[in-house]
Amino acid sequence: MVSASIEETNALLNWKASFANQTQSLLPSWNLLSHNTCTWFGISCNSARSVIKINITSFGLNGTLHEFSFSSFPNLKYIDLAMNSLFGIIPSQIGILSKLIYLDLSTNHFSGQIPPEIGLLTNLQILYLIENQLNGSIPHEIGRLKSLEELALYTNQLHGTIPTSLGNLNNLTCLYLYNNSLSGFIPQEFGNLKKLLELYIDINNLTGPIPTTLGNLNKLTVLFAYQNNLSGPIPRELGNLISLTHLSLGQNQFIGSIPSSFGNLINLEVLSLDHSNLSSSIPQEIGNLMKLRLMTLNNNQFIGMIPNEIGKATQLKYINFSNNQLFGSIPSEFGLLTNLVRLDLSILVLSRNQLSGPIPQGSQLDTFGSDSYSDNLGLCGFPLSNDCHKGETPKPSPISEDDTESEFRFGWKVVLMGYGCGIVPGMIMGYLVFSTGKPRWLVRIVEKENHRKVRRPNNRQRKKNQCP
Repeated sequence: MVSASIEETNALLNWKASFANQTQSLLPSWNLLSHNTCTWFGISCNSARSVIKINITSFGLNGTLHEFSFSSFPNLKYIDLAMNSLFGIIPSQIGILSKLIYLDLSTNHFSGQIPPEIGLLTNLQILYLIENQLNGSIPHEIGRLKSLEELALYTNQLHGTIPTSLGNLNNLTCLYLYNNSLSGFIPQEFGNLKKLLELYIDINNLTGPIPTTLGNLNKLTVLFAYQNNLSGPIPRELGNLISLTHLSLGQNQFIGSIPSSFGNLINLEVLSLDHSNLSSSIPQEIGNLMKLRLMTLNNNQFIGMIPNEIGKATQLKYINFSNNQLFGSIPSEFGLLTNLVRLDLSILVLSRNQLSGPIPQGSQLDTFGSDSYSDNLGLCGFPLSNDCHKGETPKPSPISEDDTESEFRFGWKVVLMGYGCGIVPGMIMGYLVFSTGKPRWLVRIVEKENHRKVRRPNNRQRKKNQCP
């Protein structure tokens, strides 16, 4: 194995020599005067002195992989080159690394297509190619990686359809495809991913219905499919996902109502269905979601009264029902929502409906300003100027089609939910209210520095059934 080690040493030095001049000085230990390659920065070897790991993250490397001799590293199991300034294409020769388990090329400037030869890495468990400029389609050959547990391709320029072959990845726990330009249907084969914990397919151009087969994913905790062009009814089978904690389907073009089966999602903490063309009444079964902390149903076509049962979801911190066609009075049970404490941390938005009657007094609702109830002319009582005891309350005004978003002038307000999830533990579930007075209801705020520090824990330290 001595000769193999010499070959690896020369291959590393040749690769270093291809870097920009200022980058070469960042690796002073990579030189022939240091006789043991295995002690070089970022290099680990096995007992036979053969390189098994290259781990150089956040180091300012400026160069390509063109001069990296993949064939010189027959025992390489781990490559982490994330958060550098590497560019160019990912060479097809990467498929030679038959023992590779972990590959992370995230947060660089790689371009071109994902090479289909990646499908030859049959031992691969982790594949992160996030935050690059990769384009083209997702190669269907990735479906051959039967050992793959985590696949993250988000924030690239990928287009085309999602390969149905991804449904063959029986060991997959985390699938992150968001923030690309993917189109076509959500593959019904996703229903085969029985170990899947987190599915992020938001911010794409996906069309068609949500497949009913997603209801088979009984371990799923996170489903983000917002900001697509999905249509059809929301399948009642999603009510089978009893492990679900985060469900975001907003900004789509659904038809019909919220399935009453959503009342079975007893572990749900975040429910976001805004701007989705939903109609009918809000199901009273939502009151079964005792762990719910955030619920946005704004900018739909909901009618009827607000269910009293929602008052049982006492963990709620944020409610937005604005811009619907709700009528009737505000349930007195809303006074039980004791976590709706302060406007800067918890906001109740009922504006621009056709609610009427007195606002319940002596409760948490006393803490909110009049803007929370704007354009509901039938409401009366504190904090509004309408006195419930002075004759009849004004009739509610019709909702203008131009009234698309409730107006606030509280400056920047962030509703922090106090937890992170998925491959971005620094991610904060929140909602921003812009100082312009027109809120943009966001589901994800990424604080990149925190993300970069904790995104990739050691695999052996990872808890069972938990994404990084």
